[in-house]
Amino acid sequence: MRVYIGPLAAPLLYVSPTQINAIAPLALLPGDWEVAVVFDGRVGTARAAVKAFSPGLFPVMRHPDGTPIDRQRSARPGDWILVYGTGFGATTPALGAGALAPPLPVWLVSPVEARIGDLPLGRDDIYYAGLAPGFAGLYQFNLRVPVQAPAGDLEVVVRVEEEWSQRGLKVPVTR
Repeated sequence: MRVYIGPLAAPLLYVSPTQINAIAPLALLPGDWEVAVVFDGRVGTARAAVKAFSPGLFPVMRHPDGTPIDRQRSARPGDWILVYGTGFGATTPALGAGALAPPLPVWLVSPVEARIGDLPLGRDDIYYAGLAPGFAGLYQFNLRVPVQAPAGDLEVVVRVEEEWSQRGLKVPVTR
């Protein structure tokens, strides 16, 4: 099985009879591209819009020790939380599409902003913004819950360039 976006082969992360997860090649310029899936001599095609940034966050957050954040293990004001996403752009050092991030920091090239609830995070509240070690194409953000954050389910969003991640991802916070 092979997947092509435009003229470039896309690294495959997962393939099943009903799902294909591929990474858009980093050399692919923004635009409208044909996506071709080649399997057993057959080709299926569709069109896809590729943007420089298309940030999205996953509904999984963790404490720094790796335990999940949920209602039983909520975050508290001043705590660090790890948030994960995709579509945040180039890194330094640059890695090839599909390459696993090393254990050393691989920082985002473009600066990010973040909000938890209605509170913007300062520079000291964003400890890390880059690739998650040991993963391909997965970004990690180490964010500090503002000390003035209220209790409740607070929305988490991250912005790169002019693009915000989707709305609706919430972190449970207790005081």
